[in-house]
Amino acid sequence: MNTRASGLVVGLLVLTVAGCTVSSHEQASSSSVASAVVSTAPEGTTSSTPPASTTSTSPPDITRFCTEVGCDSQLTIELSKVDITPEATYGIEICIDGDCATATITIDVADPETGRIILGRSGPSPGPRSGQILMWVERDSIEYFLPEREYGASASVAFVLRDADGSVLAETEEGTEVPLERSQPNGPECPPICFFGWLTV
Repeated sequence: MNTRASGLVVGLLVLTVAGCTVSSHEQASSSSVASAVVSTAPEGTTSSTPPASTTSTSPPDITRFCTEVGCDSQLTIELSKVDITPEATYGIEICIDGDCATATITIDVADPETGRIILGRSGPSPGPRSGQILMWVERDSIEYFLPEREYGASASVAFVLRDADGSVLAETEEGTEVPLERSQPNGPECPPICFFGWLTV
């Protein structure tokens, strides 16, 4: 190969090597720029817009439902020394915190199935329960349905039971306090509110 031809070959080789070097340098520069662009975004973030919050700040609409279980305020008096007798007549006076009820009751109500006389009562039946008095033969007890009102934890009770001749059969001591149990069968925020007391005479 002559000197001119050798020079051309060497020149081509130099240009080829130089081209490869430039290409590699540009590729590295492009990668550096790309890395610099990516690194400008805060860590842990993306370019997408986050969805709007769907959490409600208003209170839930809660409607309270009450069942319809009924009750009547009542004082039960157990007679420890009196035997209630069928067809007998009794006079009763009951006072609750100074609110008094009186009645003359004949024991004449029979059990519809057996025909046996089981109780006597004041007032018509059916009728309002409030203020009514029942006298039970087998239990030797009296049930007084208290007037409908709010009561405290206890009530002052005065009670007198007389026979047909007016003789006293049983009575409470003066100033007798009877604890009352408060009941709301349909829940604490639902009516009715009833009170129950028990007394042995």
